[in-house]
This record gives sequence, structure tokens and C-alpha cells, in this order.
Amino acid sequence: MKSIEATTPPVIDKSKPVMERIKTVKDAFNECGLDINNLPDVSAIPKCFHKFIQNMYIAAVLTKALNEGWEPNWNDSSEWKYYPWTKVSADKKRPAGFGFSLSSCDYSRSSSSVGSRLCFKNSKLAIYVTKQFPEVYIPIMLMVE
Repeated sequence: MKSIEATTPPVIDKSKPVMERIKTVKDAFNECGLDINNLPDVSAIPKCFHKFIQNMYIAAVLTKALNEGWEPNWNDSSEWKYYPWTKVSADKKRPAGFGFSLSSCDYSRSSSSVGSRLCFKNSKLAIYVTKQFPEVYIPIMLMVE
């Protein structure tokens, strides 16, 4: 990890709803008591993975901050868990666009396409995080350097 200079964390007003407190990546780091300047050192891996690795870390911090201590109970199948998912349209920057579809017919099937540490306790948070922080989630879902 690389670190620039530690600063005194700001006082957080926990009386506000979490989506009012977490408007920036820095807000999420402050909420978790982490230094935003202390990101994973990616110098030992190929450059094409730098943004992905750092954004996965940032997404994990955002998830932790927005969930306010909630963690999914994987032994409780009645507990809903929400994962941020977004549609990305083709443009000059992303000429192929992005989409996902699956069709399957099986007698019995089990699958998972999300990381458990990136699940949210409700759909509002999952929607909020993709709309508020597209610069974090788009590079995770797409090959962006």
C-alpha cells in the first residue's frame, strides 16, 4: 500500500441517512475510518489491471460504508441480497457496449455471479451506488485502462 500523509478524520454526523452522508468516495473512506490516499499498490501487476484492482477495493469500501455494518447471512435464503448492476451503452469510449443475458433450462441449478462482499442490504443502495459512483463500477464491469 502507498500512503501520502495521514490526516485527522472528520467528524461524521450519523444522524443523517447514509445516502446523504456518502456522496463521494472520500466520504465512504471517512465513514470507514480509512485513508483515501492509502490505495493498494498495483505496481507489480500489469497496467491493464491497475484500475480494476483499485476500483474493486474502492467498491468494497463503498459497500462497507453504505451497508452500515450489515453483512449478508448466506445461511438465510429468505434474506434478500442486492448487487449493483448497470447497463452500459455503446459510445466512442466503449464501442462494444455492454450487456448480459442468460437462457437456461435445467432440473436443478445453482449459480452465483456476484461477489458476496459487494452485496447490499437493499435495492435502493445497490441502485444508488451505480448511479452515484459510475467511475468506480464501470471499470470493474468493463475492460477500461
